[in-house]
Amino acid sequence: MKTTQIGVAAILAAALLPCTASADPFWLYERNALAPQPVGQIYFQPAVSGGIQHLPRFNSTFHFFRPSGGALLSVSSFDPELKVVQPGGTIGFLMRDGTLPPWLGTRARVFLSGSYTTGWVTQTKSNDFLATDGTSAAGIGGIVLIAGTLGVPATLAETLKVQRDAFELRLGFATDMALGPNLTFSPRVAVFGGWSSDKYSYFGDLFTAANARRHVAIDERLRSTEFGGEVGASIAWMFHPGFTLNAGASAGVVYVRSRLQGTDCEALVTAAAAVPCGPGQTGFVSTSVSARDSAVGFRGGASLGLSVDLRGAILSIGGTFRYDSRIPGIANPQLATQQATGSANAAARVRFEDGFAYGGFVRLTVPLPGLGM
Repeated sequence: MKTTQIGVAAILAAALLPCTASADPFWLYERNALAPQPVGQIYFQPAVSGGIQHLPRFNSTFHFFRPSGGALLSVSSFDPELKVVQPGGTIGFLMRDGTLPPWLGTRARVFLSGSYTTGWVTQTKSNDFLATDGTSAAGIGGIVLIAGTLGVPATLAETLKVQRDAFELRLGFATDMALGPNLTFSPRVAVFGGWSSDKYSYFGDLFTAANARRHVAIDERLRSTEFGGEVGASIAWMFHPGFTLNAGASAGVVYVRSRLQGTDCEALVTAAAAVPCGPGQTGFVSTSVSARDSAVGFRGGASLGLSVDLRGAILSIGGTFRYDSRIPGIANPQLATQQATGSANAAARVRFEDGFAYGGFVRLTVPLPGLGM
């Protein structure tokens, strides 16, 4: 993948993909970074993020050999980059100073945040091949669906669509420590858990000069659950009354368990066929797969933002970056040599690769008068 879950996503990572400093309110009402909020107070933080999330490589099942029976010539693959949108919110409680030991700092707070993520991408490719080239298409269930010499010049047109839906909850604790007249250091710790569903829809059409095509359709869904913990910190510099520049980073461990389910089909159809692939089509063949796997990985993030005291609330804007060493994806069957129809082959499986996300966020911190101690 490209070194491996919107924030605008990793710059969003603090607000987008629930990353680092997205739940750290900075109370500027006294307009002095050293003056803590004196009383217990509940606050609410609505937020919205958007960005890009990189997913592991997805390979098609078409393989081409030049000449037929010779060396592997081409296997198409896609590198999905999801456009992600993530609305969410945080509810937190700002404790009275003195509630906890002084060495823990001031403005100690606990928070619970939740976010919903939706993302999508569509990618297309087209490649031309010679009449003497050979092809084999491996079914995701572990058998070869198509095999033989093309016989005529051919074009392979491919489309991949990916749709993601995810939800995450995060529980954390943070505090502030003064470093200077207008400079604070805010350590934090959090635990999190979530669920995601990635739907992959692949369509491949091998067009020949006879205006007919071999059609392959793959429908795979990857459902994942994850939980983990992280530590982080941010530095806030009030460079002007009511204006604070914030920079943060986090690091943690995440456990991911994924389940893959999918079906595919292959058929020989004409260009005018109303149903691309189904039992009524010539040469219809279908396979299916079900697989599970899990992994433990590293997750790290960074954020940079600006907070503005609006007197009644605090507006924060910024960006985030997030890196994951284990992101779940799908590895479809790969062939090293040209094989005959029906040949046994390894089935599709869950793949874990590293990747990253980046984006931007907008967040509002609003105190809830009367809801405190």
